[in-house]
Amino acid sequence: YDTGMILLPIRIAEITRFGESPAPGTILDVRLFIREINERQLRADYDVSLPDGRLWLRVRGWEDWRFHFERRFYDFFRFPDRNLMGRQCSLPQLEAQGISCTILDCMADLGKPGLYETIWTSSLLSVEERERFKSAAGEPARARWLNESGAAKDVVRSWGRRKGRDIYPADVDIRFGPHGEIEASGFWEAETGKPFVACSYEGKICAAAAAAQPLTIAAERVVPNAPPPENLFIAEEQEWIQRLARPDEWLARVIAAKKAVARYLRPHTRENREFWTSLVVLKLDERSGEIVVADPASAVNSEDVVRVFTLREGEWTLAIATE
Repeated sequence: YDTGMILLPIRIAEITRFGESPAPGTILDVRLFIREINERQLRADYDVSLPDGRLWLRVRGWEDWRFHFERRFYDFFRFPDRNLMGRQCSLPQLEAQGISCTILDCMADLGKPGLYETIWTSSLLSVEERERFKSAAGEPARARWLNESGAAKDVVRSWGRRKGRDIYPADVDIRFGPHGEIEASGFWEAETGKPFVACSYEGKICAAAAAAQPLTIAAERVVPNAPPPENLFIAEEQEWIQRLARPDEWLARVIAAKKAVARYLRPHTRENREFWTSLVVLKLDERSGEIVVADPASAVNSEDVVRVFTLREGEWTLAIATE
């Protein structure tokens, strides 16, 4: 089975003990007999024997509910210091700049109180973070808080691994500022340094980036055969995009790039559509995915432009703006 590997015990019919409990540390032999398995439940019996072969414990009618998380979540719950919840994004230019990037597929039911939320928070958050999480009001806000925290912790842990340090999620303390600023901290900073962290929450996915230098990230979904948007680009940009081999993808890349640059240039203000649509693309490298963007209201020389790394992950494009 590739799914349904996370189990919650719900019932035991009978337990029989045939002797005194062995000393702590004793290695025992367990023989498991699967009696029934279906989409939602598993039923089994098992015997536990002592090192000399004598039967010590017999369990009959053990029943579990099965939960069908994706395999990557299952691996994360087993070894949270080694595995990410999301996916690592790879691009040579990011590697060269020491930038880590991850993308997390958001779980629809995560903001609803119950088992999913309990499992997630217990694996992901520190005791102090769980208290802060309680202040998030409403399911959408709770889901966003957890998904953004998860994505931010993922990318910090990925960045830490570059420095030779495996980090548990609960050891990465995440705090959000009023305009989406993110601060990540923990005792591991003494070994790795303190990274700059940015997230882009889009409901279905949450993308994150981390580096030693300031950066921002934005995500935009690729819509096949989408009609050209109005008032988003100047005529030269529109013509440029339509001449490319994959115009739908590059349309999304350029939108993401402009949003990332707007967040980079105005980090302490809420996203302003009028501002990011006023930004202008000066250079676009179809081979590397690099885009250079400028604010025509302030750009007077080459130092006033922002370089953006873009890549595609599934149906999404990601854009990272940095120094």
